[in-house]
Amino acid sequence: MSKLHFMLMLLVMMLGSSCATRTIYIQQTPPVKKTEVKLKKPKHDAVWVSGHWKWSKRKQKYVWGKGRWERKKKNHVWKEGHWKKNNGGWVWIPGHWK
Repeated sequence: MSKLHFMLMLLVMMLGSSCATRTIYIQQTPPVKKTEVKLKKPKHDAVWVSGHWKWSKRKQKYVWGKGRWERKKKNHVWKEGHWKKNNGGWVWIPGHWK
């Protein structure tokens, strides 16, 4: 590998790592979760992903993100996202397929 290729590869790796997501700590406690009315299930293999409070940096407050149906992934289970409190404040743990 030439020195130029090595330097370009190093630059790409450095740029990629600087774009990584940062953990954002919110000091304000999230509101109580809203009760949602589930829309009609579109397909037999659909899974309901509950809505949740999201932090709006622009508005500096929580805003509600509506729930939705997602297609079930074969041999996976949906784990709901949730707010978790730790020493730095409140952190959103995203939902994911497990």
